[in-house]
Amino acid sequence: MTSYSLLFPGQGSQSVGMGKDLYAQFAAAKTIFDEADDILEMALSHICFEGPAEILNNTAITQPAVLVTSYALLKVLEEEFGQALRPTAAAGHSLGEYTALVASGSLSFKDGLTLVQKRGSLMKSAGERSAGGMTAVIGADVPAINVLINKISDSTNQVLKIANDNCPGQLVISGSPTALQEFEEHYKESGAKFIKRLPVSVACHTPLMADAQKKFDAILEQTTINPSSIDVIANTTAKPIREPQEIREELMNQLCGLILWTQTTSLLGQIGCMHFLEIGPGKVLCGLTKRTLPQSECVSFSSIAQLESALQFLGDGEA
Repeated sequence: MTSYSLLFPGQGSQSVGMGKDLYAQFAAAKTIFDEADDILEMALSHICFEGPAEILNNTAITQPAVLVTSYALLKVLEEEFGQALRPTAAAGHSLGEYTALVASGSLSFKDGLTLVQKRGSLMKSAGERSAGGMTAVIGADVPAINVLINKISDSTNQVLKIANDNCPGQLVISGSPTALQEFEEHYKESGAKFIKRLPVSVACHTPLMADAQKKFDAILEQTTINPSSIDVIANTTAKPIREPQEIREELMNQLCGLILWTQTTSLLGQIGCMHFLEIGPGKVLCGLTKRTLPQSECVSFSSIAQLESALQFLGDGEA
């Protein structure tokens, strides 16, 4: 193996108990969780380990919880591997982009954690002011979905957009409740085979997040962003970024912008990265990666049970 990329999951990957085994057995993980509790002045670690789920699934809690768990996993892996990881590139899905930026040295852990806490709070507030939702769509392509979306947007005068282009045949649409319901009643017109409403009450990656993005931009302007040590593939452009200004611009576009995950994965394949290590709760990104790059290898690391396979993956990479 000559190169590999790191992938970091976003909101929706969380589950009660995540990180608990790491905290109990590895000093590196305990340090990260304890530091997060101190930074946020709350027992985030207890919520991750013990729940309840309704609190963990509150977007203002979920976002820092996923970042902290993913970063703790990364630090355990580095401790056990005996050196810092040397990926060719990194990418994170929506919220996961912040973990990628912390991992690359562009954001400090403290700043990254503070940003996602404020991001989650602002998104939650935006959802309370302008109700929204998200629906996964399986089996239709982007042009066909956009035809139906445009038809519904025109007839309802409500916001409805593609939020995530996750992999061939899997999209997520986002918008107002009225428009989403209309789409769900007529989705077969797009050729889609299956839909599933996601358990979120905000219309992520649409203009309904504009007010949250504006307030978040003011926070970003005051945040130190360093050059990244590796290419981070930007969610909204699917292009590699390293410099502080282009990273800041990416984060200022992300809350309202379309997440180009299919294109991100494709780009990594084009530059020769066919080996992926997903670090964080769940294994969703490995599934998406295999749909986009069927010949790729993707290993998930979300618990101690997967540590040996992750170390083996890295050992092959250093060979």
